[in-house]
Amino acid sequence: MNLLHFWRVFRRWWWLPVTAALLAGGAGYVFSKRTPPVYQTSTRLLVSSTQPTGPTSYDDTLASASLAQTYREFAADPFILQQTIDGLHLGLTPPRLAQKVDAQIVRNTPLLEITVQDGSPTRAAAIADTLAQALATYVNRLQTRPVQAAGQQVSQQITTLRKTLASATALLNSLRTTLFPDAATAARVQQLQDEVNGYQTQLTGLIDTQRQITIGQVQTAATLTALGPASVPTAPVQPQPLRTLALAGLIGFLLALGVSLLLDLVDDRVREPADVESLLGASPLAVVGFAHERAPQLLNNATLSRAAMLLAPGRRTTSSARLLSGSTVAKGARFTEDLLLLRASLDAVMRGRPAVLCVSSAGDGEGKSTIAANLAILEAQAGKQVILVDANLRDPQIHHYFDLANDYGLSAYLTPKPGGAHPPLQDGPLNIKILTAGAIPLDPAELLGSQRMAELIHMLRARADIVIVDTAPILPAPDTMLLQPLVDGTVLVVDTRRGRGEAIVSALAALRHTSGTVLGVVLNKSPRRTTPHDYSASLTPIEGTLLLNPPVNAGADGAVSPLRQAGL
Repeated sequence: MNLLHFWRVFRRWWWLPVTAALLAGGAGYVFSKRTPPVYQTSTRLLVSSTQPTGPTSYDDTLASASLAQTYREFAADPFILQQTIDGLHLGLTPPRLAQKVDAQIVRNTPLLEITVQDGSPTRAAAIADTLAQALATYVNRLQTRPVQAAGQQVSQQITTLRKTLASATALLNSLRTTLFPDAATAARVQQLQDEVNGYQTQLTGLIDTQRQITIGQVQTAATLTALGPASVPTAPVQPQPLRTLALAGLIGFLLALGVSLLLDLVDDRVREPADVESLLGASPLAVVGFAHERAPQLLNNATLSRAAMLLAPGRRTTSSARLLSGSTVAKGARFTEDLLLLRASLDAVMRGRPAVLCVSSAGDGEGKSTIAANLAILEAQAGKQVILVDANLRDPQIHHYFDLANDYGLSAYLTPKPGGAHPPLQDGPLNIKILTAGAIPLDPAELLGSQRMAELIHMLRARADIVIVDTAPILPAPDTMLLQPLVDGTVLVVDTRRGRGEAIVSALAALRHTSGTVLGVVLNKSPRRTTPHDYSASLTPIEGTLLLNPPVNAGADGAVSPLRQAGL
């Protein structure tokens, strides 16, 4: 899928993503307006592994960053959250409070940031401060707990050792007061003196250990420190109506655009010239817009004269070119101009020579009778003798367009009894001769494939400059295929609202099977204005179609006439 195809899809389905964007954006805006406001604030804590007044090394910084990752997990601990709830008397549970709290490490720093969201700005700030304080207290207490236990144990040992030293010293002093000590007493005094010296050495070591523990307690007393209180937010962070509107609208637009691409992928309707070119490899003969729905679908003298004047040679002024572009033209005038372009395309093929044209479609209701009737009027307005034949013996329509009787027509003429010697032609506007379908027969295909039908077409060809034959749809009935050996070419009318690519391909295959010549495709009931271009420059029959019996207009030397060269 290239950009051009993507643009065509968007131009075709633009209303779907635009509508979806408006609906989704509007729904998002209304929902955002009805959502209670949410306020957000945050506070930061410094993680330090050394005394704050001491120097900090690179290893200390790495250790602090590692500790910050651990302390981040502590912020969601139920014990810390419960302390916060108890301190503020919040009517929440720890899991509910955890949904309001988020702890993150500030990138490349030993800082821990605690963010709180709440419906009240003051309560959000209070939760952030209380949680930060509870976390710092918990972490610091956790860090100093082993040191405190060791200090208590050393203090107990010092107390016990001092009592033992006092007892030994008292005993030593009492023995030293003996006036006449014997050898045993002297030995006992020396032993006690050694013990007292050992006790004093142990006491000195314990006192030194106690001093080191005290210093360690000072160094680890503030490993997590709040940098300041959280600020009270003044504006909510949620909802954001404009942002929600834009985001919802964008999501709706993209989703609907995807749906549009999917619909275009499964939708094989032929809607514009590009579809015809991709399907058949040839441009359409013309793109015809809507006729007035409530007015008769025949050209009237006012619009016909005006459009003919604008399209006359030498009259392409700036105003008329602007009119043809569709910027100031009404639907009725556009319908007229589109048909004039169709006539110009067909005249470029026929080169002014007599021809029998078949106007058909793949299915019912695609507007082939409208095109055939108005094309007959245009050809007659150009000064040609036109015969319009309604060969749709299954659902005739031409007599409705011209308000003619349909009691006796083609079906009666083709029936051996009581068919007459001359076809019952009726007079139409601009000296058009019209052969209506007549009563619907039981065997229309047999009548249209008869020798009498071939003789009739040969007779009408001799009496007119152009014979336009409106036939039944191609796919439901074989009538059009039976007429292919009798006509010089077929114009396939496609309704842009219902014409399917598969049906068109099947119709063309059926025509090729009968060696018919397809002059081209007419896109009918197109809602868009297509800028006219030189159709005759690229006007050739669809590839693969053959002419079974071209008009006798070749020279004596066997040279192919311009009519045959053009595909007729």
